[in-house]
Amino acid sequence: MEQNNWSFNKSDHHPPVVRRIIELQNAETCLDSRQNGNCPSLSLGQLSFIIKKGKAISIYNELLILFDIYLKQDMSSSCRQKDYMTAAHVYGNALRTLSLELKTSLKNELSTVSHPSLGPEWTDYVTATLAPRRKASIELVEVKKYEMQLQKLYFSLISSIASNSELSLSTNCKASPRTQRKEIWLNENRAWEEKEVQFDILFDSIIRSRKMIAAHCGAEDYSEFVNRRQKADILTDSFANNVITPCRAILHKVHSQRKTKLGVKRLRPYDLTTRNIRGFTELDEWTKKTRTLIGCIHPSLPALFNSILDEGLHDLQLRKGKSAESCCHQLPHSKKAFVFLSLIGGRRDIMAGIHELGHAIHINLSFRKFHRFFNYKVNPATSEFFALTLELLSLEHLGIYYPDNASSSWAVKKHLEGILNVFLTCETVSTFEKAIYSTFLTASERKILFTETLSRNLGQTDYQGYEKHLGLWSYRIPLLVSAPGYFANYAHTQLAALFFYDSIRKGIFSIEDYLRLMEEKGNASPTETYREIGFVTDGKNISNILESLAERLLRP
Repeated sequence: MEQNNWSFNKSDHHPPVVRRIIELQNAETCLDSRQNGNCPSLSLGQLSFIIKKGKAISIYNELLILFDIYLKQDMSSSCRQKDYMTAAHVYGNALRTLSLELKTSLKNELSTVSHPSLGPEWTDYVTATLAPRRKASIELVEVKKYEMQLQKLYFSLISSIASNSELSLSTNCKASPRTQRKEIWLNENRAWEEKEVQFDILFDSIIRSRKMIAAHCGAEDYSEFVNRRQKADILTDSFANNVITPCRAILHKVHSQRKTKLGVKRLRPYDLTTRNIRGFTELDEWTKKTRTLIGCIHPSLPALFNSILDEGLHDLQLRKGKSAESCCHQLPHSKKAFVFLSLIGGRRDIMAGIHELGHAIHINLSFRKFHRFFNYKVNPATSEFFALTLELLSLEHLGIYYPDNASSSWAVKKHLEGILNVFLTCETVSTFEKAIYSTFLTASERKILFTETLSRNLGQTDYQGYEKHLGLWSYRIPLLVSAPGYFANYAHTQLAALFFYDSIRKGIFSIEDYLRLMEEKGNASPTETYREIGFVTDGKNISNILESLAERLLRP
């Protein structure tokens, strides 16, 4: 496609993402890979054919990723929306054509395209590519496209809600007045209430489209379809008994401590966050402090961080219209990671930054070993394990962001309490998902169900008079939309990260082992990675993990 058909070509000054898009578009015009779709007969020619096709595939994959980032930078821009749709059509079609050409060559010339020089990962790629698959019908393809559009609408909608979810940032550890906390909490919930009808309609459409996808794929319902893809149903009775029950008991004790400290008889939802201590003011300050923190974890990490900053592989500023997502993208052609955040200065920003840096470090280290087009993709579940582990490794260094020990101790405990709530939210979300995808529920029935399910996992928090807000919380969990069925995997991964972190603290493993695993387990499965560290979800292991978590949370 001609460059002058893109809206950003009207400007002479381009941000880093657009500059990368233009660079790849220029590289794409130099490709002649689509001129000849047939694999040559000579062995050397076949190798050249594979590499050339692979390079083109990686370029088109990266262009699609960059246009996704470009849209998320301003979801309200009609020009960006048009550019994104055009790119999805043009580069999506080119990618499908190239992939089909390569697959056809593999089928026809299988005995001669298994080049040892490409390594065992190439053999794995060939096997996976040629594995029998049920061909998707045109109807299924269209439904999946529609479901993806609904996801975009969801993130655009939550980005349009003015966030009042955090208390005003302060520089001390003093709790804010209860009346102020209540007003802020109510304002936040009113903002979501104003969009309630839009969310009702959107979720109706998402659930309906997912039921259609499950039916097209021969699954009993969408939950069964998700479990089949994940090859497991993580939330078993054993998992619930070993994890959920003790977590409820720990949360009850945490809330008892909080009631005593605050001097209240009823713990209300606006008592759960009583302060919001500023960790940084400007992005330069965040950069400096974050570089120092990861350097404390290991001296090799600041160089990786600097490369992300120096090459413009980030978007860190909060802006109107920008997607609310915090994420890290893999760029398959550049063999780099791109970090996407909206930083203000609070504790959540600090931990989100560390988490996404964990993904980025894993991706960049993996690309040292996995550098071909056929093995570029880091396993997202495995990458989550490394990112969650980096969060835990950072806890003893959070004082870098804060003015005193009391503030950093507060930040550590809030993070650990968040981990506790991950396990309880896992039970809530998994139970809710199974119900909404297996039966027909109206929007009102869904909200009643979510309220009942969530109420089991609130500890001593008293929502009397605010029950309506509980039902709306289902709309505030992005993973319900972007990664159905994933929350249970996330909770399982969090357990593994806690186990590995405790093993590092005890000297069983070292930070060098952590970095080595990051590099070696690029696209390995979580099971393979867990086997390497000796993590299994038996009762004793889980009990030890939760006892360690409780000890740190309940420490005076």
